[in-house]
Amino acid sequence: INVRFQSAVSLTGREFAGAVEAAVNSWWPARAIVAEALDSAADLHPSRQILELKRPCPWQSHIFQLESERAAASDEEVEGTAKYVIFPDSKGDGWRIQAVPFEEGSFRTRRP
Repeated sequence: INVRFQSAVSLTGREFAGAVEAAVNSWWPARAIVAEALDSAADLHPSRQILELKRPCPWQSHIFQLESERAAASDEEVEGTAKYVIFPDSKGDGWRIQAVPFEEGSFRTRRP
């Protein structure tokens, strides 16, 4: 039983370390990338409906939080404005586009 317990502890430790590493190296830096895209959205198009990310990243959870924070800080127009997110393909040979969901986790999108 001790061998199995030690194996389970080791597995749990690796999983936890992997989750922390992903958060530190990918998820958290994505917030700054999405914030930059929101800041420059009007430069890309006056409607602010298109966000351009400088690199691929997990953007969906951040967009809703940042929009909410900015709306609370007096930029009411930002919340719900972005309809599409464009970003370089991770293989480096083009661009990708994704529609912004109506709400986090939703399959329904904001697109008109």
